Amino acid sequence: MVPSVNEVTYSMSQAQDTFTIYVDFDETFINENFLIKWVLFVLLESGMSVTKKLFFSLKSFYRGVLSLLSASHPGSSKWGVRLAYKTFEEIEIDIVNEFISYERSNGHMLSLNTKVIRILEHSIHYLAQYVSTPHITIYSQGTFKYAIETLLKREDVATQLKNSGITIGSVRANTLKRIHNKFTGELSSSTITKHTRVEELSKNSANSLFIGDNKDEEAIKKIGKGNINFLNYSKVKLESLDSILRDVVSNREKKEV
Repeated sequence: MVPSVNEVTYSMSQAQDTFTIYVDFDETFINENFLIKWVLFVLLESGMSVTKKLFFSLKSFYRGVLSLLSASHPGSSKWGVRLAYKTFEEIEIDIVNEFISYERSNGHMLSLNTKVIRILEHSIHYLAQYVSTPHITIYSQGTFKYAIETLLKREDVATQLKNSGITIGSVRANTLKRIHNKFTGELSSSTITKHTRVEELSKNSANSLFIGDNKDEEAIKKIGKGNINFLNYSKVKLESLDSILRDVVSNREKKEV
């Protein structure tokens, strides 16, 4: 039986002795950029009519350009994120489900990043020696919550995580509004961006580790939140992971004194 995803959003204000590993989603937890793969799926693989595909491609292009331009600036990044999610306006939930489960001859369009899975597996075992077993939270701004939770329920993904001893305790992500069986393209909660995520993570940095990519590292540097325990998965070597985690534990102990 495929395990279900805990839908209760984990709060950073919970007990301070709880240690959390936050994991970025796009191009970190999964290898791909969700929105880019989604657009390719609609244009190349879906049963959408030619006319609808044409309008979809034009709207996706200008929204993509504008959202990318605004994403690097804290003042406009919320607008950029909301604009990017407009690509799901009037999209049926079943089409998103089909995309997430879609499998070609060379595999699914969305796949787990095996290096990050190994990092998570090792980090859980290492940190459990010094703190309680870490709570794992996927923290995303680029992929909405329903899509992440649906992927986690996919049989191959659930099996791989279970075999690695990884339990995703919660998902923090933007939530798309739904009416009946369609997405509206509107967000139903406050907008998560790379910048607001960094600000939030810095509030409980002693009790958390954030695993992300180069873009996350740039956002942390730009906002000046050097107190965050950050691990750039693309740069770290697995053989040096213990040293990094040792520093995380040491920093936590210093802040508790």
